[in-house]
Amino acid sequence: MTVLHDLATPVAAARGRGLTKIYGQGDTRVALDAVDVTFERGHFTAIMGPSGSGKSTLMHCMAGLDSLTDGDAAIGDTAMLQVAAASEALGQVCLEVVGRRLVERPSR
Repeated sequence: MTVLHDLATPVAAARGRGLTKIYGQGDTRVALDAVDVTFERGHFTAIMGPSGSGKSTLMHCMAGLDSLTDGDAAIGDTAMLQVAAASEALGQVCLEVVGRRLVERPSR
């Protein structure tokens, strides 16, 4: 039996609820289908399964490296949705600064 903790409970190092990731539109591919997972502090966790079963997608979404179609993920008390939004905003600022420097760069 798996016991899932509330997202506000400080027991887990990371947790996800209802994690869903769907790639594409129309003829879609479901990589994660409402997955609930808890990674407890001080424990090692192995994620195993056949090729294409969603192991890497799960870890990417839990780390905020890939966006979720639905569900909530958190590392400690930090929601990955907040991290993804901040990362996207920072990325946009970096693109604007680099783009401006490339445009303003004098030719030699």
